[in-house]
Amino acid sequence: MSTAASTPKPINHDLPTLLRLCAITLIVSGHFGLFEYGGGGAALLMVIVGYNIATFKLSKVLKTDSIMPVAMMIIKVMIPTIAYVLFIQLYYGSFRLVDVLLVANFVEARHPMGFSYWFIEVYIQIQLILLLLLALPQVRALLNKNRKLTSYAFVAIAVLTFIVCDAIWDTHHLYRRLPWLMMWLIAFGFAARFTETLTEKSALTTAFIISAYIFYGEVNLFLSISVALLIFNPPLRLPRLTSKGLNFLAAGSLFIYLTHFQTRAVLEKLIFDSPLLYTLLAILIGATIFNIYNKIINKKILEAIILDDKATSQSTQANEKNSIR
Repeated sequence: MSTAASTPKPINHDLPTLLRLCAITLIVSGHFGLFEYGGGGAALLMVIVGYNIATFKLSKVLKTDSIMPVAMMIIKVMIPTIAYVLFIQLYYGSFRLVDVLLVANFVEARHPMGFSYWFIEVYIQIQLILLLLLALPQVRALLNKNRKLTSYAFVAIAVLTFIVCDAIWDTHHLYRRLPWLMMWLIAFGFAARFTETLTEKSALTTAFIISAYIFYGEVNLFLSISVALLIFNPPLRLPRLTSKGLNFLAAGSLFIYLTHFQTRAVLEKLIFDSPLLYTLLAILIGATIFNIYNKIINKKILEAIILDDKATSQSTQANEKNSIR
């Protein structure tokens, strides 16, 4: 096994977490009219998703030779998303199957009632594609052999895919919110985890800025600087209490995204009009809901079911071996 495959660079948790919280905060503040930051928050979240997969899931996939770590990540997002979408639809009396199936981004750019969960739809669709890719023994073999070079190839293929597809299929009416057109963001985040030298970091940053310019038709300073920070990964160690609070809020980014409009609707009936206060409370409430859900559902129920299934499978395999003997 190559050195690149066995010893990835040390993990700096605080910076990606800070960028993640910054992205979701800017998204919410933009939606609430607090201020206009120029966009790029959702794209940054996609990049961070790729980085986190490479950081937290890839080693588990390769070590266990199983796609279950990625599958569990998808399940943990799909269950609350579908449940919440169903709840909102029942409350407003507007059932749409494409929303429940999380494929509305293929149909229209804007929901007729203003609901929009395109980010989570694309997020899940991309994860499903990655799941299929990681299920291939050949792909896992390449990653085991050299994660760095494989991640660079992933970037090249993903960028080429969006350039070719965008040239032959006009999806601007869907705002190009399709998995094969946004996979490149995940790919750059994935590759960012494995860059080591200054040359590699500079090359990947330059490639991202060029790719983003091709995709968006302009240079987004917020997105470019944020991704450069993620790639260069400068030392950042926050005080323990600050880091803990940061993790609490950032971990709930998907729940914040899901609930922030409905949170504002409730707050508008309870308190005075304040986009700043709405933004802060939407982030706090969304993060709190996630942490409660994560503690009760994800850790106590879903993971218990998986562990039970795993134990049953191991017991069955042991019995089969004993019977053969």
